[in-house]
Amino acid sequence: MTLALRGIADLRWVVAYWPDLLDSRLHGTPAPWRRPELSAEQREERDHDAWLERLERSEFAVGAAPAPVRVPVLDTLTDLLADAVDLADELAVAVGCPELPPPSIGLADPRP
Repeated sequence: MTLALRGIADLRWVVAYWPDLLDSRLHGTPAPWRRPELSAEQREERDHDAWLERLERSEFAVGAAPAPVRVPVLDTLTDLLADAVDLADELAVAVGCPELPPPSIGLADPRP
């Protein structure tokens, strides 16, 4: 498979799965979950840590809160966008057209 064909296949994959990736970045979207395989010692340590955390809490303490999005999915989206920008830059050089300006950080949006 040539590099061009591989690139086309990869881009088709991104086009096909981009909406699913965008949806899955938000909490409330069903995601596969596997129960962790913990040994008795690991379970005991986890339970002890949770017990200590509950002792340290008060009504005024700031607690840990989950991220508003699924971070691994957001990382995947960011990697895909960065790779797409790199590909666009390489194609611009190859075909002799001007490179696209980089997106503004304040206006960056992971949606195409």
